[in-house]
Amino acid sequence: ATTSPWVSILEGEEQIPNIPADGNITVSNAFSIQISPRVPDQASIPFEITITDGEHTWSSTRSIITFAADLNIGDVRVTDSNDNGFFEPGETVTIQMKLSNDGHLPVQGGSLYVVSNHPGATIATSEIDLPSINIGSHIYVTVIAFLDDSLETGDVITLGIAINADSQLINHSITIPIGFIGDGFETGNFNSHPWMNNSPAPWTIQSATVHSGNFAAKAGAIGNSSSTELSITLENESAGTISFWRKVSSEAGYDKLKFLVNDNELATWSGNMDWAQEEFPVPPGIVTFKWIYQKDYSVSSGSDTAWIDDIIFPISSNTDAAILYTPITEVNFENVSAGNTYSQDLIVSNLGNSNMSGMVSIPQEFSVLLSNEQVSNDYVYSLEAGENAIFSIVYQAPSPVVNIDSVILISSNDASNPAIMLPIRVNVVSNDNTGIPAVTKLEGNFPNPFNPTTTIRFATHKPGSVRLSIFNIKGQLVRKLVDKDLPAGNHAIIWDGKDQYNRSVSSGIYLYRMEAPGYTQSLKMMLMK
Repeated sequence: ATTSPWVSILEGEEQIPNIPADGNITVSNAFSIQISPRVPDQASIPFEITITDGEHTWSSTRSIITFAADLNIGDVRVTDSNDNGFFEPGETVTIQMKLSNDGHLPVQGGSLYVVSNHPGATIATSEIDLPSINIGSHIYVTVIAFLDDSLETGDVITLGIAINADSQLINHSITIPIGFIGDGFETGNFNSHPWMNNSPAPWTIQSATVHSGNFAAKAGAIGNSSSTELSITLENESAGTISFWRKVSSEAGYDKLKFLVNDNELATWSGNMDWAQEEFPVPPGIVTFKWIYQKDYSVSSGSDTAWIDDIIFPISSNTDAAILYTPITEVNFENVSAGNTYSQDLIVSNLGNSNMSGMVSIPQEFSVLLSNEQVSNDYVYSLEAGENAIFSIVYQAPSPVVNIDSVILISSNDASNPAIMLPIRVNVVSNDNTGIPAVTKLEGNFPNPFNPTTTIRFATHKPGSVRLSIFNIKGQLVRKLVDKDLPAGNHAIIWDGKDQYNRSVSSGIYLYRMEAPGYTQSLKMMLMK
């Protein structure tokens, strides 16, 4: 027995012969287990082994450590066209990320998908094939996004990244705020924003000392034991950052420029300090930013003042976004016969940066499992940022079995994609082979992903030569499944995951290509061991 959710015990009981006193026996191939292809690397799988002779019971605990690939996203860098750090309408955004295999098995390949929650962002390539990654190695992946000219300052784009590699499901989100809100005091006054400047010696706008442009703000001229302050209150829908440039010329350690957020002092500067940019986190809600120049009771040094310029305020838009995603486009149970049980996984992912909730509704003809426990066909779910839910849809074919053509509805609080509808079908085994397909077509494989076998179906409108071949993601031939003349009709062939030398191939993405007179088509499938 085991308490691990990653293991199914297929054969858990064995009859053993009598053991003589002070003796021992060896039992080979006593038990059979199946380890989930999604098991994490270095997981400890406990087993409790119990032996009984009907009167006495002996128990022992053993464990095994799993080995798997462990792919991680890191070093994400997002740059804009003119490299000024701001994402503006019409720009091209380049996203580079490092994918590292920190596990104990190689990554055999996979796919990376990119989803945008805003129509103003177009992804150059929304699906990227990933190569194999050896243990301890890494690769870099680049994603290009085009920002539409219609975007406005304050718009926020969230990109969701979904990686499916070696049975790992990895999600990540990237937030791209459009434009910026700031003040470089280039109007020559404090009227461009709701500044409060009511000290007896108020701050002034001057042009003698600036960081950039023609103007900067300068602390008011004050005497000893006094201060002058400049403040502004803004509302932020979500957390962000504020940055500004500052310069100080004062008595070191005594006469200081202070910066406060909601009356919490975050930093002070004194002495002779040239222009430098400062950046601080900002909480959501109503926030007051305050700059104070304060003198002690004696001594003046330098210019006895401070300057600020080129302030960039946090954008007040809400950056929280749930992103609903599933790699599944349809659920098909093909060639169903009465009395048999069929199942297929349905993956629901949250690629966003905030909680996602909704309902998965599956027709009542099917059973639904989550973490090996049966749940309601109208299941209310909640997924944290980056989390996945893997449902197993099970169909127990009745007698007589009938065709089903229905839909799965996945609802969510994703404002840009509140619901996904997926077709779910049951197709009964038919003995009618008289129909001739209207077109020649490579129809696909099922199941997909698969382990260890999958059935590839195709149709030929006319009799003729047909070739069906398997290739790896490098384009290398793995196996020819069909290379002969076939009559017109519907056809199916099983691939057992082996190459032309009858060797089992590794997990990963494979291409299968059908060639017939006047027709060529390639599709993808994934072997997940």
